[in-house]
Amino acid sequence: MRLSKIRIFLGIILLFSAAFMAAGQDLPIIGQSSSIKVGILPNEVSYYLAPNNTSKGYANFVLVQKGNANIDRSRDLLLNLPHFQKKSPYEFLASKGVGYGPKGYISYRGDNTVFTFPDVPTFDSDATDSTILLIFDLIQAYKGEQAIIVSGDFIETRLEGELRIFALTVTPREKTPAKEEYVWAPSESLRSLHTENNTRNLATLSCIWNAPRTPRHLLNTPLPAVTYMYARGLQHIVEKRIRTRFFQENLPIAGVSSRYYSSAFSSGDERHEFSVSVGMEDLEMAVISLASIFAELDTKGAYLEEFQDAKIAIITSAGKSIATPISNSELAEECVSSFLYGTNLASTEELSAFFERRQIPPERELSLFNSFAFALFDPHKALEIRFDTPAVPIDKNALISTFHAAWDIAASSPVQPEIYRKSYGDTLSLLLPKKKGKVSVKSTAKDPVTGGSIWTFSNGARVIFKKTNQKGMLNYGLLLKGGYSYVPDIGPGESSFVGDVMGLFKVSGMSALDFHNMLDANGIEMHGSASLTDMKVLGTAPSDKLELLLKVLLSYSRDRRPDKEAFAYYKECEKLRQERTRLSRDGIIAAIDSTMCPDYYYPATKSIEKLRDDLPERVDSYLDSQFAKFSDGLLVIVGDVSEEKLKRVLGRYLENFTVSSAFSIRPKVEYNLRPGWSTYTVEASQSRIGSGEMSVNMGMATRQPFTIRSYNAFMIASVAMKNAITEAIAPLGMHAEVNVSVQVFPAERLAFYVTCRPCSVEGLPTGIIPAKPMIVLRALRRGISKVSHGTLSQSELEGLKSTLRNGMATKVSQPAFLISAVMMRNSECKDIVSNYQSAINAVTLADVNAVLHDLDFGSKVEYVIR
Repeated sequence: MRLSKIRIFLGIILLFSAAFMAAGQDLPIIGQSSSIKVGILPNEVSYYLAPNNTSKGYANFVLVQKGNANIDRSRDLLLNLPHFQKKSPYEFLASKGVGYGPKGYISYRGDNTVFTFPDVPTFDSDATDSTILLIFDLIQAYKGEQAIIVSGDFIETRLEGELRIFALTVTPREKTPAKEEYVWAPSESLRSLHTENNTRNLATLSCIWNAPRTPRHLLNTPLPAVTYMYARGLQHIVEKRIRTRFFQENLPIAGVSSRYYSSAFSSGDERHEFSVSVGMEDLEMAVISLASIFAELDTKGAYLEEFQDAKIAIITSAGKSIATPISNSELAEECVSSFLYGTNLASTEELSAFFERRQIPPERELSLFNSFAFALFDPHKALEIRFDTPAVPIDKNALISTFHAAWDIAASSPVQPEIYRKSYGDTLSLLLPKKKGKVSVKSTAKDPVTGGSIWTFSNGARVIFKKTNQKGMLNYGLLLKGGYSYVPDIGPGESSFVGDVMGLFKVSGMSALDFHNMLDANGIEMHGSASLTDMKVLGTAPSDKLELLLKVLLSYSRDRRPDKEAFAYYKECEKLRQERTRLSRDGIIAAIDSTMCPDYYYPATKSIEKLRDDLPERVDSYLDSQFAKFSDGLLVIVGDVSEEKLKRVLGRYLENFTVSSAFSIRPKVEYNLRPGWSTYTVEASQSRIGSGEMSVNMGMATRQPFTIRSYNAFMIASVAMKNAITEAIAPLGMHAEVNVSVQVFPAERLAFYVTCRPCSVEGLPTGIIPAKPMIVLRALRRGISKVSHGTLSQSELEGLKSTLRNGMATKVSQPAFLISAVMMRNSECKDIVSNYQSAINAVTLADVNAVLHDLDFGSKVEYVIR
């Protein structure tokens, strides 16, 4: 008889400890991040101050109350607090642009209550001081244990001093009685749930395993990080096996996803969730395939090479995390978990350093990892299967029986089915530079966007390089002028597929799937895109994979051919994806754009009916013509690599790209921006796809000459509109998401999009519930109309300028943004970065009011889903 799963799972702790002891080490304690200050105020309220510059000028303010999950009382407080008599608390917040999140202002974690006030403008002292006052009014209303969390851009000493002064106005709070100790009590039989969606033909199958949470006394050790790493490794392996198996069995998928809910998520069990979306006609086969994948991992485990590939991808992902700024919301969430559940506040850098120091033989670590998988996967215990399908009956019991039968067959199979490659890290088939000579840097200049160097090589190739401190990582971008209008015989609407098709080629003998798996196994991210003006290849890579990256680009440029099997499968998957995303936010924006520009030959909206079978061959021809004039493009590298090494490696590889005196000419493209105002309503429950959730959407666009001044005026106007919308829809229980678009070619156009969705009622002030769509639409119109009729004051303008300056300061510190700005300057001759502070300061009230007026009275489309 097999050992109890729980015994194996808890044994991982001992195995992990033994791995350290074998190396003469004790299980270490990982310290708290030095950047987060934790303390206790005179009134016994805890505080967490987490400085963060990813959103300059803004901070998230959070209040956590232990054992106070009283929904009615919490909602009442947002309507009435002692120091908010002229305006209710929520009205004050909305007037400062501090809107609801999807859950409103309040969320509940078991018996605990969390008040969240996001994006408080800390450059506005009135907003900051009043938010602190609001928080202390909330503290006064509850006697139990509480914590204040502030994450974002603030002066730490000043804020800490204010908190201590305000704390003197509130008597000491009491310690919240401890809860009963956590007990792991897994279900002994499989549970199932069937929910209905509003799609016509899309089913999502989810397998969710519960697992015991990490014991509290081990939360400050590396164990949670190791569990997280193994969970991520399992996700990586399962997702890759799903994609491989479903492709080989010709089962189209709309998407694959997985998620790990750690001990930082709640006070209960940990959870591991794996999902795949398929067509209804393939649901039974998806059940069989998914059960087989889990059974094979449960009985045979992962391959060593497979695990090592996953580990490289995870380590690279950790490197990206270090280089990618954490958001204020993510940082605040870490502090909430620390206060409520005792989880660790170690920085990503500290955790990464721990794993770099760790020395465990690969075979030993694979044994630990497989023990983790064996402990988790069980076809009965601690498992829930969810079926989310269209509103049609399904035989859930029959599908569960099919799941168990498939599991038993795969588990008892004496031979491992060889449908998965053991390793994807092999790069030997990629091209090597053939020419023995090498090109050299002919001239050097300073790049005004990045502040880095522009190198022009002796063969005419150009490279922009900016050295940054993002340890071990680099961002890259290859720009080649000449957009999708150069694709031979491009049909109306086919342009939206060109970027996807760029990823569906065999490269150096590898299938499209194997090529992308090879990139993944080496930690390289690569994706292509095309516009009307150019094509791009963008991504990230570990710094030590620089030469491999150039080898990949060389092979893609010269040793590439269409993968017909991959394209045929892509088409079937895309049909499902289009059904899933038609009423997503991106789908709605694309529909609004198509309505604004009905005669545009190159719309962003994808329509599978317009995709012809020979597009891969035509895109292949297009790419050949693009790479034949490499000197008409630009390679941008931003990251952690030495200048000397980069020049040396580039000298070897750039000579092997084809250069030419030819250059691309922009095509003459004309289209009309539909004037006036139009409103469309869609019944989500009757559409081909709908989220089942109401939303009110609006798009506004105007033709304007693009200058740095008009651009900044537009960005300021966008913030003004968002603030006005936030205030207008707050009494209606809605939250807003805003997007902007600046188009240079084929016509200079500014566009603003807003989506309003209902909040969770439990997080809203008493008496406020999400309003009906047409009521929300009228409020949305009023908010925009008010700000577009010249009501903006000079003092408000100065505040908005500060917001834009802060936002740009955040963006220019991000490599991906710098690369996009460099490409915009070189392809479209527009520079939005150089001297941006002076350019923002030069914007006048008349400039902003003119943009607001032109947007409101330009092309406007309202899109209501109900």
